[in-house]
Amino acid sequence: ESRVATGKELYDMATKSTVVIPTGYQAPGFVESEAHAIMRILVEGGVRKEDVRLEEEANSTCENAIKCRSIVKQLMKDFNVTDIAVVTSAFHVSRSRYIFTKLFANISANNDMTCNDMTCQPGEVPAMLKFHQSPDCFLNSSDLEHALQLEKRCLARLAEGKHRIFNDALCDM
Repeated sequence: ESRVATGKELYDMATKSTVVIPTGYQAPGFVESEAHAIMRILVEGGVRKEDVRLEEEANSTCENAIKCRSIVKQLMKDFNVTDIAVVTSAFHVSRSRYIFTKLFANISANNDMTCNDMTCQPGEVPAMLKFHQSPDCFLNSSDLEHALQLEKRCLARLAEGKHRIFNDALCDM
């Protein structure tokens, strides 16, 4: 999958210690989670297993960002993490950027974010976040157009504050 290849490429290019956080829950009927399958491919490709932290619980982008935020906070405490690369499909990068920007605004190892800490302006990305898009080569043009339309609707709902999980998460952190 292109996201795995892009993540591995970033890992290989890193000039400092790097931790990879594959994400994805175990869908019904599958023998392993998407995160575990990604980890297996990365390790087979040369990523050190101790450089991998799995996030297997989330089943939406909002939940994923929430769970990853907890992992990153711990990495900041333990390893002084200063940069985060989010790798996602090209059609999904706008929604991912919106969600991760909101949830990672003002993150630090020693503070707990509250709703009042949300100081990033719309569209302003925290300096520590970098977004990398992988090619959408697995989608035909019809499916890609459908995915893009879905992403636009989801992003509009988020911007209007109509996503319950996302709004609850902002106040529960």
